[in-house]
Amino acid sequence: MESTYSGKSMVALILPLKGDYETALKFLDDLFTQRSLPSCDAECTLGKVGPHHVVLVTGPGNTSAADSAASIVPILLKEYPSICASLLVGVGAIAPSDGLAQAGNIVVGLSQSYESGLIQFDAERSQSDQRLHVKGLWRHDEWRSYFDRHMSKMAAPSIAATPAQDSPPWFNLTQGAPVIRKGRVGSSSQPMSDPMLIQELASDNNIVCFERAAAEVQERPPFVVVCGVVQGGPCLPRQENASKIASAYAMFLVYHLKPLEPAGEHGLGYHFIYQPLNLEGSPFRLLRLHCGTENPIKCSLFKADLDDSDSFSEYEALWYARSDSSASETIEVDGRIMAITASLHDALQHLRYSNKDRIVWEDSICIDQSNIMECGHQVAQMGTIYKNAENAIVWLGSVDESDISLLSALGSLQQKVTSLGFGGWQPGDERWKQAWEQLDGKEILEDLHLQLTSGLMELTQKPWFTRVRDLKEMAKEKRAEIHYSSRTIGAECLALIPWLLGHEISQQPPAVLDILPTS
Repeated sequence: MESTYSGKSMVALILPLKGDYETALKFLDDLFTQRSLPSCDAECTLGKVGPHHVVLVTGPGNTSAADSAASIVPILLKEYPSICASLLVGVGAIAPSDGLAQAGNIVVGLSQSYESGLIQFDAERSQSDQRLHVKGLWRHDEWRSYFDRHMSKMAAPSIAATPAQDSPPWFNLTQGAPVIRKGRVGSSSQPMSDPMLIQELASDNNIVCFERAAAEVQERPPFVVVCGVVQGGPCLPRQENASKIASAYAMFLVYHLKPLEPAGEHGLGYHFIYQPLNLEGSPFRLLRLHCGTENPIKCSLFKADLDDSDSFSEYEALWYARSDSSASETIEVDGRIMAITASLHDALQHLRYSNKDRIVWEDSICIDQSNIMECGHQVAQMGTIYKNAENAIVWLGSVDESDISLLSALGSLQQKVTSLGFGGWQPGDERWKQAWEQLDGKEILEDLHLQLTSGLMELTQKPWFTRVRDLKEMAKEKRAEIHYSSRTIGAECLALIPWLLGHEISQQPPAVLDILPTS
């Protein structure tokens, strides 16, 4: 029956405890086959619940929940790349006695705002230092929108609800439907035992409950942790069947997911997953943009170290006008799919050589945006990353006709001063104006002057001119190029344009132009 799964969209449920796994099996409408995952002795079952094909998996009984989940996730995605959604049932969940969740409640690890839904931390060091020692922060904004799109209900389910005829009630393990909470989950491989510390860490870090299954997972596919709170504090009575209730609720969530898109590129196993950086040193990633002219754009990511110049060759830093935020385009990174914005796709398409590879650094690709710890680490060393770049590339995208007139004139200026033996004229050198006023032997007449001034005003309203952080870093560059449509000019020419035109513009663009590299 496993052959019926080929190419089908699937939902994965990772249940580290065998008892939770056996509970979830009871809610399958169809059971197709059972097998072991290679290399990790994990048991998995293929079946169907509601409209969805599912794979349920549990780890071997001789390993901890954290080690079990950590070993299962990469193998599961490799074996079943058409998995489009995944849930992990937490283990040993405990909540502060005065917190939002109490024993018997279910916590779904989706943050209420833009903070991470899962924090991985070191419990031993946290208890020693009386503060949270964070190992990893997971933030997947797409999961909030995913559940908004696909869940027909996420409120507390009715006790009377049943998944299908002849199946057991969803929640026959308790006297009533469980209370459902949504918020941040903390995960550590060691248990927490100090009630005062639990209360303090939860309050300081907006954590609803702590569990022990997701603590060591290194790959960062977008999955949701679902926890059944066993205790509302270490000294309070235990709700022993809480994780089984969470397993039932996880199946309930799957049952109520609206039909998934066809597998293909939507499967998590087909998508690029970042391997974590060692944040103890100065590592960073570089993007190799492979040569070619056809789609998809093919790239590869490789690690380098700022303290070891032999670990990387010359590279260029890329900025682009970020006019959109939705990842509507895809590229191929190390043979897997990565979703990017249309404006970044345009930039890479423009920069790609037809006959040789190009090495670039671009923050949204070279930094794992779902790993908040990594983001903080990489932002702290951005200045050095930019400083070490051989060149800065500013991609303005497709520009209007008035912009083209301005930029074309600047291109002509650049050619003219080069032919005159330009050797590093400083801003304000009258030779710039002389060259400008006699472009191609023609004076800049009034109509053209107005057109160029209009182009300058429109150009400096582009989104790139508002990216203050990037602009400050660009000031550290050796040199910079402005790319637009199919043309390129030096940044020093753009920096001179208000002076050449004798036209003042609003406060920020002049400040931007003042810091552009001029050599």
